[in-house]
Amino acid sequence: ESSMENNYQNEGHQNKVCTFLSNPPHNSFQKTNLLDKILDFAQRAWDKGDYSGNEQKPGPLHALKGGVNSLNLRLVEHWEYSPGGGLVDPEHYDNNSVLTLVCLLSDSSTFEGGTFRTNESNGNMKEYAMNRGDAICFVSHKLHNVVPLVSGKRRSMVIELWEGGEG
Repeated sequence: ESSMENNYQNEGHQNKVCTFLSNPPHNSFQKTNLLDKILDFAQRAWDKGDYSGNEQKPGPLHALKGGVNSLNLRLVEHWEYSPGGGLVDPEHYDNNSVLTLVCLLSDSSTFEGGTFRTNESNGNMKEYAMNRGDAICFVSHKLHNVVPLVSGKRRSMVIELWEGGEG
């Protein structure tokens, strides 16, 4: 199916297209070694970020017991931005998900702009210099965006994990 048919929201997007890679009932992404690697990365990010915390200093996901193993794949998306495209909403977050992983698929030398950013607790936007294969994992309620692309094509894969069943 075409990417426009795959994601009805693309009609409202400007200079960006999202293709769902995990649509049930043909959710073959669930059965890949890549998913195992992604979940391993997410668990390492969970541990490094101390998302559980402890009794004295609870982490942002302290109420969730079992770490990444307690989560399910909600969605896998392929995003392609062309010049002018970006995720410019400064209040954007991934509603209903617990963890979001973003992996850059394009070589950063092939595009200009398109910087991934997160809003930090001090109110500043933190920019991430990413190259092909680099990934970031963060709690889904963290505000984040993508600066509009100036030139080239920027492709990324976005994966969201949640407490619900199959996404």
